[in-house]
Amino acid sequence: MEHTLIIAEKPELGKAVASALMGKSARSENGALTDGNNAVVYAYGHLLSLAEPAVCDPSLEDRYDEAKLPIFFDNWEKIPTPDYKDAKGKVLKDNSYVRTRLALIGNLLKQYPTVVNCGDPDDEGQLLIDEILDYYHYKGKVLRVLINDNLPENIRKQFQQLQDNKKFRSIGEAAYARQMADMAFGVNYSRLATIRSGTFLSLGRVQDPTLNLVVNRDRAIEAHETRKYYGLIVESVTDGKPVELYYQPGKELLEGEDHLYDRDVLLPIQQALTGKTVSGTVKVTEKRTAPPLPYNATELQADMNGRYGYSLSDTIAITQNLRDQYKAITYNRSDCQYLGEEHWKEAPKLLPRIQQNLGADFPVDTTIHSKCFDDSKISAHHGIIPQDVNVDLHTLPERERNVYRAIAERYLMQFLPPKVTEQSTAKIPVTKGVLLYRASSVKEKGFTEYFSSNNGKSKNPAKQPNPLLPSGEHTFQIRNILVAEQQTKPAPRYTPKTLVKDMCGISRYVTDPDVKAALKAKDEGKEGENGSIGTVATRGAIVDKLLERGYLVMKGKTIVSTEKGRALIDALPPGTKTADVTARWYLMQEAIKEGKADVNSIQHEVVREFQENRDGAFRNLHIQTSAADSPGACPVCGKPMRKGKSKKSGQTCWYCTGYKEGCAFRLFENTKRFTDTIHLTDKRVETLLKGGTISAELTNKAGKPYSAKLKLEVRDYQGKKYPSFVLDGFINHRKKKS
Repeated sequence: MEHTLIIAEKPELGKAVASALMGKSARSENGALTDGNNAVVYAYGHLLSLAEPAVCDPSLEDRYDEAKLPIFFDNWEKIPTPDYKDAKGKVLKDNSYVRTRLALIGNLLKQYPTVVNCGDPDDEGQLLIDEILDYYHYKGKVLRVLINDNLPENIRKQFQQLQDNKKFRSIGEAAYARQMADMAFGVNYSRLATIRSGTFLSLGRVQDPTLNLVVNRDRAIEAHETRKYYGLIVESVTDGKPVELYYQPGKELLEGEDHLYDRDVLLPIQQALTGKTVSGTVKVTEKRTAPPLPYNATELQADMNGRYGYSLSDTIAITQNLRDQYKAITYNRSDCQYLGEEHWKEAPKLLPRIQQNLGADFPVDTTIHSKCFDDSKISAHHGIIPQDVNVDLHTLPERERNVYRAIAERYLMQFLPPKVTEQSTAKIPVTKGVLLYRASSVKEKGFTEYFSSNNGKSKNPAKQPNPLLPSGEHTFQIRNILVAEQQTKPAPRYTPKTLVKDMCGISRYVTDPDVKAALKAKDEGKEGENGSIGTVATRGAIVDKLLERGYLVMKGKTIVSTEKGRALIDALPPGTKTADVTARWYLMQEAIKEGKADVNSIQHEVVREFQENRDGAFRNLHIQTSAADSPGACPVCGKPMRKGKSKKSGQTCWYCTGYKEGCAFRLFENTKRFTDTIHLTDKRVETLLKGGTISAELTNKAGKPYSAKLKLEVRDYQGKKYPSFVLDGFINHRKKKS
């Protein structure tokens, strides 16, 4: 390459490219890395955003003018990402660093006749660099490099295979088409719903089906009618050993049902089998359970929510800190759980470093080649793993320490043997069904000796397991038969963990075979994605937005839909609250990639459907805040309190729903009281708002700890109302004094 500017998508990749191609000759100059001939500069993800409607047309500033709908613009203008401001114009997020970086790249483009698009090898990565070149009307030669891995050898290899960027432009256009369609969908449906309800409402292509999942689940739970169903537990003896068999009814007894609901049907079978001897063939098989794959962002979010209760967006923020501040892990928003062959070759060097960081000495074996090491399964990114750097866990904040340890242990597992289990099974034909025998025994613990998949808790510790019978014919003497009674249960309430998992496989709830097939085709080759909506980078934020906007609320560890959320779902046009929209858009994006459709085609389809839906949509939609959705009333104005996120600090808080009327009272999850931090939970907030007290561990002026009771009071400071935690007594572990 001669006098070429390489534009990478992110700092991590840009620095890796400069190191691989320039080595020690790379130096920093004018914001880029250069060797005097070529230069590498990087973006910070998307530096450009679709302009808000009022920027494109000032007459659209009035959000309550229904006559202006539908709103759309062909080839929707992109502008440098602006600051994020509240309704009063206060800057909540300063994006000036993004605009500075964009201007720097613009100046460099004037100096180089050739550019290499070094965006990630996917739709968004292609668009991210192309849109910068288009914004500056770059006329030079543009090449494309497809880098799946930041390892030096692989980077150099890919730079020997540069291609004309024009071959890939349509892939980026498909991503641009989706951006415009998402904007048109959100702007038009949100404004129409807001106008007709008189309440600000926000809608979106991914947000609406996600909310619909929770509403449908909640209503199914509430409508569930418990039914008793029955089975037979057969106590028998073979070779002098007690063995328990289970009667499985045949189809003629079930009659299309999933359970047997008529107890009387079993009585003749019970009588016929009592005291009898039956024979069957036992088969013995060996099951090998490999360690779970390294994390991608979704798996990590789900696991951290299940283990520690971290919100989905909290986990992303924690990993961003681990990556940016501590350089401790690889790319944290990856959608892939696999690693490359080069990672396997580097393991002998990396493993000792990780063990040292953890203060551990697991018997890892670098000759083990886990199934995670597969170049064919890697697309834009690879699984999230530790970097080869020293990490002092003692200096890490607790949350960063927990997440780093989880990522490191997932990687270490790949170099431990699988768990080996022997399983014995038999199916013994009897009257109108079969008797099932099952037994298992752990032959080799493998990785589970050090890393338990269920935190060491037995699913049924009180039950005596069946003995493991050898293969071959066995005779069972039936001694006793019990009728077992159980009750049907509805599906459990969603948690952040299970909701994000269902977003990854929403196709299971789709009945239309064409839509289901399109959703699955979209995710072909993506481990853990099976007909999904959203992306690993956006799902957590979408769930948080649904909570912030009061469509969902946390009840302990579960997510429950509010009256506001249900009313919105009921008012939505049928075609907008399911995953069908994502499926249709995917097919249209494929047509754009193949040059068979225009980049504005998806947006035009959104507008067409909006026009079809607008007459009947959101009529008689009245949004009310239910007291059941709130932990209690605001002690200042009496309006319901609600849980959300502070836009300024990002901290979890409980805020007053009367904020539009000027009430700014709020309680933060972690609040300072002198030198102590008071940690609040849903239950503690509910107790405080009802006038009760909570226990707390405090520190006196001498620095000695003591236990106390606190109650909530409201203090006035310069005309504003603030919460104050007032001492309401001491706690003695032998007796309490007030």
